Amino acid sequence: MAKFIKSVNKPKIVFLWFLFACLLGFAAIFVFGKIYGNSDHQAGSNEANVFHASRVVHLSDRTFENEIAEGIVLVDFWAHWCQPCLIQGPILENLTADSEKDVKVVKVDIERHPDLANAFQVRSIPTLILFKNGKPVRRMIGVQSEDALTKLIRSHR
Repeated sequence: MAKFIKSVNKPKIVFLWFLFACLLGFAAIFVFGKIYGNSDHQAGSNEANVFHASRVVHLSDRTFENEIAEGIVLVDFWAHWCQPCLIQGPILENLTADSEKDVKVVKVDIERHPDLANAFQVRSIPTLILFKNGKPVRRMIGVQSEDALTKLIRSHR
């Protein structure tokens, strides 16, 4: 083995390590994409589309007022590049699966709809705002646990 290493010059070894590192990086990106999906597919051309076949709905400037007008609605202001937002997403998915039908969980992409983010003074993401009959009743900044969100929703029923 030592003869082999001595027979291969150093630029070739460096180049081979570089290729190996690149291959490893591309493999990691591929695996990450398969596990977490492509965020560009989450908010397609339909503004009020369903997020991964669940009850979490993406809202736009046009659909926002109608969706929050009645009942209890939890709005998640988020962005696809925000790591805490990506952590919050599955928590909201679980919350919608476990909650009753009288609670809506919706998402607003702050990059696609900055006017909504400005209207509600969203300065940090994720920001979660609980609305009851169209009026904001509670604001939370940062990742929130499913238990905390469940207690919050129960307290405003």
